[in-house]
Amino acid sequence: MPVFDYDAVDSKGKIFSDEMEAPSVEEVITQIHEMGCLPTRVREKKGQQQTRKKSHTQEKKDSSRGHRKSQTQTKGDGILLNVLYVGFVMVVVLAYLYYVSDG
Repeated sequence: MPVFDYDAVDSKGKIFSDEMEAPSVEEVITQIHEMGCLPTRVREKKGQQQTRKKSHTQEKKDSSRGHRKSQTQTKGDGILLNVLYVGFVMVVVLAYLYYVSDG
């Protein structure tokens, strides 16, 4: 089964990267959504040994005990993801305001 690298944003706006074994990109996206996160990048790893990773939920539990490995990001990645997140929040707020004004 192929292994995919992915970046996602959790419900608190925290950006994280991980990898997941799945039959397709669509399945990876579905599983990320089921974790309550928003995928921002999914890419199949080519020519690498396939390993099984912990889920994001398990990593959160481990991080409270200091076991989570830090993820590195380039400055450009963080800026782009922040812009996307702010845009998403603005759309949600505007939709809410439109809904409330019609009521």
